[in-house]
Amino acid sequence: MDGRLFEAARTGSVSALHQLLAENPLVLADSALISPHENPLHVATKAGQLAFVKEMIKQKADLVSQENQDGFRPLDIASVLGHVEIVEEIIMTCHPDVCRLKGTHGRTCIHHAAINGRVEIIDKLLTSCGDSVKDLTSLGETALHLALKNHKLEAFTNLVKWLEKLGLEELVNWGDRDGNTVLHLAVCRKQLEIVELLLGSGNISNILELNARNSRGFTAMDLLDIVIENSNEVRLKEILQRAGGLGVQTPDHTLINTQIHPEPAPVVFEDWINYFKFKIGRDKPGDARDALLVVAALIATVTYQAAVDPPNSIFPDKTPANSLLVVPARVFSFGNTLGFSTSMVMIDYLTGGFPFNRELQLCIFAMAFSYGMAITSITPNDAIQYTTLFTALLLPYVLQKLPRGVRKRWQRPPS
Repeated sequence: MDGRLFEAARTGSVSALHQLLAENPLVLADSALISPHENPLHVATKAGQLAFVKEMIKQKADLVSQENQDGFRPLDIASVLGHVEIVEEIIMTCHPDVCRLKGTHGRTCIHHAAINGRVEIIDKLLTSCGDSVKDLTSLGETALHLALKNHKLEAFTNLVKWLEKLGLEELVNWGDRDGNTVLHLAVCRKQLEIVELLLGSGNISNILELNARNSRGFTAMDLLDIVIENSNEVRLKEILQRAGGLGVQTPDHTLINTQIHPEPAPVVFEDWINYFKFKIGRDKPGDARDALLVVAALIATVTYQAAVDPPNSIFPDKTPANSLLVVPARVFSFGNTLGFSTSMVMIDYLTGGFPFNRELQLCIFAMAFSYGMAITSITPNDAIQYTTLFTALLLPYVLQKLPRGVRKRWQRPPS
């Protein structure tokens, strides 16, 4: 682009533009050849130069539909930056369908206004072209989806009011490419005020599909059960339940028949495995600790009982008198002792800082002592057996004391 033309657009000098046109009537055509991805209207719109924008539209109206190198049209730029008067000028001067031209990521100007929370611009756009609220991005998102994803509550509230004015309330049930409606998104983002707005807005609440399922077969209630952590989410769940929200399965274990996804995509087996894995950020560490304590206590109980009352197939007379049973007895005692001592280490580690911690450690020591007495009474009394038992007892404690680098390879973090 000619440097003088660029400067005229940046500063909004209409007189400079006229002078350039007098010198070279084809200056705008030359500019398109030299710089096809950035025209003077883009520059003037970025700078908020209304008078220059008006003149440029008079001189060459088709510049309004041209994209710059980033995929933005002049109306998109004005919507992003909040230049209300420029938006109004372009809409009034050009055909209203200019509002629905798609650019980068398939977004139109109303999408950009929603992303940036430009309420006044949303009003201007929907006043001129109400159907633009139905435009979808390349990811299947409406302006409602984008306002929610970018935490623009005021813009979302304004869009909901416009849906009621235009009679397009059904848009709240439209799913994006993943099948997520605005209710799914509001629940995932724990936006209580959005859920209350949807349930409290006359026509919207009547048409809102509470139990619509996304492409993975989850309702909003299912997603809430995954992320629920504090009192705010508990209240959110109560609100949904009062309104009739349900999970994928009702208490009688029958699938809910919803209108949006009557035949949800099947969930492959690997997805269920990942769903039940511990995930940092979704699952609370306290719950994981409680579950580990239960598992460790169960292992300790089973292994202790096995030492007190060993299997008859290995210890027919509770003592390995038969030389043929010596090896199985040693293998059994090593494995059982290793399981018992590992569970004791887990309990000791997970209860660190608990009240009466010293008393609890004394109990653990007493259990380990009585276990040792029980297991030695039924196994061969020789140096090999004592070495085997001590190795099994001490191995978990030794692993806890390994250098940090080695321990990292042993204790891999949960995925």
